[in-house]
Amino acid sequence: MKKKNVFDVIPIYIIIAGFLISCSNANTPQERRDTEDVKRLVINKENAGILDFTGFFNPPEFIPLETNQYSIFTAWNQVVITDSIIFIVPQSNQIPNGVLMFSRAGNFRNSIFEYGRGPGEYISLPFIFVEESLSQILFYDVMNYTFGWMDYSGKFLKKIKVQGLAGKNIYVHPKTGKILLDTSAGGVIKDSIYHHCQLVIFDPKTKKYNAIREMPHYENWLSATGFSKYADCIYFKPTSWDTIYSIGEQDMSPKYIFDFGRYSKPRAYYKNDPVEYTSLNNMTGLVHTHLFFKETDSYIISTHSVFREGRLFHYYNKETETSHVYDRFKNAYIGQTEIIQLDAGVLPFFSYGDKLIFIYEPIELIRNYNRLMMKLSPDEMQLFTLNYPKYIELIRNIKETDNPVLALYSVRSSKK
Repeated sequence: MKKKNVFDVIPIYIIIAGFLISCSNANTPQERRDTEDVKRLVINKENAGILDFTGFFNPPEFIPLETNQYSIFTAWNQVVITDSIIFIVPQSNQIPNGVLMFSRAGNFRNSIFEYGRGPGEYISLPFIFVEESLSQILFYDVMNYTFGWMDYSGKFLKKIKVQGLAGKNIYVHPKTGKILLDTSAGGVIKDSIYHHCQLVIFDPKTKKYNAIREMPHYENWLSATGFSKYADCIYFKPTSWDTIYSIGEQDMSPKYIFDFGRYSKPRAYYKNDPVEYTSLNNMTGLVHTHLFFKETDSYIISTHSVFREGRLFHYYNKETETSHVYDRFKNAYIGQTEIIQLDAGVLPFFSYGDKLIFIYEPIELIRNYNRLMMKLSPDEMQLFTLNYPKYIELIRNIKETDNPVLALYSVRSSKK
């Protein structure tokens, strides 16, 4: 039986040489200025409802990923989809620091595995950024303090060593060409001491960087969905912070603030007290991590984790300026017709264009089908087959031991 992936956060273990003694007022988001440029998204989890996928989303595009001895994986750090290729970065305890590449139809193409300490190798490859126009893959090797560029075959094109950066998730700003490195679970070394900060903006031309938003403590997790793009704007979403930032030339500024009322993190969470930080983070009912953020012309979607109480799916309609929040769901598109609580396995992980990427284990999809066979009468099952032909076709062509299945969902245009 395959191990089910639980993708919430990805820990980094680094030795912290010292704690930052003071922090900027910008590190206390709930005390921060409400201006015309900062929009507060009020999310009332006490009014959470049921997310019915068939009413909310259009029928998904299922992409079963080919399974063979070279492509098999059961958990992932990252999924990147371009117009022609699907990139999978498996969790490193399964295929250490590798990249799997599939066609858009899910056929296995090739893998990259250059683990080692040689000139054309790397030690750490947790996240990637795909520069599709150049057919290049960019990553940060945190164990070697090195930015690396490879082609799609894994051949190294360039390396830039930058001593003293501890970060993993990576993005390239389309306007400036500068590299954005999420350091919220690490930081930068100055005067032989780690200073915790949220972001580093690195200029590959000058080989210099700016450390942005120093913090009173480092985050012991890191989200692969920390960066997102809308129009010409690049957003940064620290996993535990309540703020979405817009990244500029040299700095970043608040754009959205999540407001969960009494379930938001207390102000003391952002202060310089690691003991209090830990205790506050573990309060039952507290919305303590923000897992996913996406903006389009029509909506904003975000997902959140509530300590010991499951997950939240938030939808903000730009036209009506209203927020809707869900903590339960049903999804007949994958054979699941009973209402159950949202958890990590039923939330979007990544996005491609205007579509959200969900990832399903074949064993769960097949189990849903078997439950339907036991629950529905022959006539009801025939009707279900007519209504959801993509799911039925998928079930007929997958096995329990296959690779995960990607499902690309778009929000219905009539959704209010």
